[in-house]
Amino acid sequence: MPTYNSAEFIERSLKCALNQTLKEIEIIVIDDHSTDNTLDILKKYEKDTRLKIISLNQNRGSGVARNLGLELAVGKFIGFIDSDDYVDERFFEFLYKYSKDVDVVIGIFVDSTNLSDKYSHHRKFKSYGANYDSIWSRDVINKNHIRYPTDGKIGEDVKFRKSFMATKPRTFNAPDEGIYYYYKRREGSQMNFKGDYIKKLSESNKEGVEKIENDENLKLLTKENHLIKYVTIIAVPLVGLTGVLTIAAYIYKKSRYIRLNEASELNSIIESIN
Repeated sequence: MPTYNSAEFIERSLKCALNQTLKEIEIIVIDDHSTDNTLDILKKYEKDTRLKIISLNQNRGSGVARNLGLELAVGKFIGFIDSDDYVDERFFEFLYKYSKDVDVVIGIFVDSTNLSDKYSHHRKFKSYGANYDSIWSRDVINKNHIRYPTDGKIGEDVKFRKSFMATKPRTFNAPDEGIYYYYKRREGSQMNFKGDYIKKLSESNKEGVEKIENDENLKLLTKENHLIKYVTIIAVPLVGLTGVLTIAAYIYKKSRYIRLNEASELNSIIESIN
């Protein structure tokens, strides 16, 4: 669990981790040189022997923090929790029970940004771009030296997942039994889709979009389907399911492709969502 100025949310997230029904668990929290009282809150729980708190002496970014956590982990499987999210207390036990003879178990997460909304029950889905709804084989990670990028660009989760999936792991998609990871987009967080965020997204994913657009072997409709899938992979963790549906509708309505390198065009779509 990487943290940075997470005082408002960290206690809830940490309690969710400490209260997991899976008792054989280690919890590694890497504080990325917070300037608020995040670290003070964490230290209230440091007597729990399952908890390891590491405080960095300078702000290095979430990629560095997560990679340090990977280096320190000793468990068979690794799961990730963002410091402003929370999970069902049965979540990791639920995923772990399906982990025999597989390398990754993919669960379900709920976009809880507007969970009070009457349509919030439609906002649960599997993510094929983020990593926090799954557990990952530490053996596969280490044997293939899979790590998060540390260049500060958007899409760290996607790149990690892509590297892991490139190993052709044994994969299991957990059924929907009402046990979820609850994801929240918040103002000022690394996953907030504002400002120059879209430009960074464009830079990170320009190559993938251009590959789809330039593939002469794909028919128009197939290209649109491929692009929607690709945008979903990238955007679901960023704008939520509603945002992705808006982008998908835009693609079909225009009968052409969204070029993610055209930041101003995508920005107008995102602004209409937010």
